[in-house]
Amino acid sequence: MTQDEMALALDALALEYGVRAAAVPVLEFAHPRAEEETRENIVTGVRAACAQAAEAMQIVRALIAQSIDRVRPLETGARAAEARSQRMHLDDLEMKTGLADAKKFCAALIADEKRLAKAIATKRSTETEWRKHAARAHASGNADLDRRCSAHADAHATTAIAIAEQSPALTTVVAEFKVLLRRLNDRVEIIGRDQALRGTSSNSH
Repeated sequence: MTQDEMALALDALALEYGVRAAAVPVLEFAHPRAEEETRENIVTGVRAACAQAAEAMQIVRALIAQSIDRVRPLETGARAAEARSQRMHLDDLEMKTGLADAKKFCAALIADEKRLAKAIATKRSTETEWRKHAARAHASGNADLDRRCSAHADAHATTAIAIAEQSPALTTVVAEFKVLLRRLNDRVEIIGRDQALRGTSSNSH
């Protein structure tokens, strides 16, 4: 039975059971090889995103540590004060640039998390529709159509499960990254206030 023949058979079943054509969604036929590739691509993509996130979090942790370790022995003299000011300015630029990059990366992770959730929902919804068609085919005594519909449902269900198994890892990474991002943002704000106070103090002298 070809896809076109299946589609016609499903349309006939829908009419038989009084389901309006407009209420029948266009079903995605599940090709075994295509579904397998979909699962592999998603799993590989999530693992790659988690690995990149781990590297990015190391950089963020280093920036946080650097911000905490900013206190240096106070040199004396105008030249030493100028050099210290230049170092602090460069540190501030690095921190702000790092924060901006971290925010972009976190936004990308959140978008990946949402896409993953949407993919799971889509696959499960498609599986449900195929189950409905299989049930109608079974009730009509069409064993071949029942088997084919069930096979498509099973394929989408397997993909949904494979995606869902990757979801917790990405969710954990996103949560950890958000915590680090807040810490880095707090450090940047503290440094900014400190710089402002130093500037006010130096101007008053």
